[in-house]
Amino acid sequence: MEKIKKMIIDKKIDLVDLKITDFVGRMHHITVPAKNFNEFLMEDGIGFDASNYKFAKVENSDMVLKPDLSSGFVDEFYSDRVLSFLCDSYIADSGLKNNLDPRNICKNVIELFKKKNIADDIMLGPEFEFHIFDDVKYEYSSERAFFEVFSKQSKKNSGNSFSNKGYHLSSHDGYHASLPNDTFADIRNKMTIALEEMGIPIKYNHHEVGGAGQMEIETDFMGFLEAADNTQIIKYVIKNIAKREGKTATFMPKPIENEAGNGFHVHMFPVKDGKNIFVDQNGVFNEIFYYAIGGILKNVKSLVAITNPSTNSYKRLIPGFEAPVKIFFGKANRSATIRVPAYVKKPEKMRFEYRTMDAMCNPYMAFSAIAMAMYDGIVNKIDARECGFGPYDINIFALPEEDIKNIDSLPTNFDAALKHLKEDNSFLTKENIFSKVIIDKFLDIKYKEIMEVNKKITPYEYVTYYDF
Repeated sequence: MEKIKKMIIDKKIDLVDLKITDFVGRMHHITVPAKNFNEFLMEDGIGFDASNYKFAKVENSDMVLKPDLSSGFVDEFYSDRVLSFLCDSYIADSGLKNNLDPRNICKNVIELFKKKNIADDIMLGPEFEFHIFDDVKYEYSSERAFFEVFSKQSKKNSGNSFSNKGYHLSSHDGYHASLPNDTFADIRNKMTIALEEMGIPIKYNHHEVGGAGQMEIETDFMGFLEAADNTQIIKYVIKNIAKREGKTATFMPKPIENEAGNGFHVHMFPVKDGKNIFVDQNGVFNEIFYYAIGGILKNVKSLVAITNPSTNSYKRLIPGFEAPVKIFFGKANRSATIRVPAYVKKPEKMRFEYRTMDAMCNPYMAFSAIAMAMYDGIVNKIDARECGFGPYDINIFALPEEDIKNIDSLPTNFDAALKHLKEDNSFLTKENIFSKVIIDKFLDIKYKEIMEVNKKITPYEYVTYYDF
């Protein structure tokens, strides 16, 4: 605490912002004057209504939040000098940690891996795909519904009076595009520099495939909880810098039909005593590696309900856009649910990449669910090769039709994914990491979300049915 007090003085901090993630993954915050940030606040916490975070029912919703002092960063998105911390939540009466807090779920996962002597940490390297638009408008009411996105960079606007002066990108030609066609390079660089200054390790940034402003920022490897924390911060920084520059950023999996969608790929490998446990002494993938993949692929139909938790998610998971739709793994295969990068040669970084996930997920819960699927595979020795999950190092859609049908598929919609989760969640409830209460609450929230979406009348229904 003394270090923080000194930092507040040295950096002339005016206010301290306390950020916390709710059950479904949205960030909330409360701000206190810097002079009030003291030992009493650390001991007592700050009370809040946990029903608004979906942590509790309204009739019993008193909780307190307390900052994690190791998570501090100077927040540049305020007019005043602000120091931000991520927080954990606790039950007000007992002072016990809130087991519905997704950050606590993340901590419990790593404790389990340590307790079972499997690993000390799980290293994660997320890739953030997102769109930056020049403008976005949308509205829904009982008598009016529309959305409209505008990108000067898109070739679809080459004839618009607000066009990009003849330098445009078509729908599938944006990958690593250079200036002047890449109109968002400066904004991505500002995002990268801001994140680096916060201590978040960035590997690189580039324009992605989608011509209408699709971007990617990829991080270097981070520890399990650190990666989940920094996912929330990265999304916060990207959206705020876009807004500051007069643009708007979205992580929606499929914001534009027939354009590439936004994934949230994550590279991963567990470590024990500082060593990658996926690799043997000869620098070759070992059985643990194939067990971990086997656990994920065996449970992936349920897993996607948590890693892809929106109706829009399944509009990305369709053939033809490098998004996985079949359940298999392969080396360098971007149509696989799990890809093994061919360019990684150093044993300490050899890993696999889970390509299914999107950023609609709560990162604490999604990373935890993936880890528990890995745990299931390791403990029960579920070898991905013996289970018939691959490796497939060819374009599977070039196989004969009968062979393609023999490769199992991911759920085609969110409702189907939730059904799998409801019926098959034992890999999550092991060791009570995801309690029945957590699973039931998640299902309840998401089924209600689907019902709300399904009962809405869309403009396309007018196009299809109005004059029937």
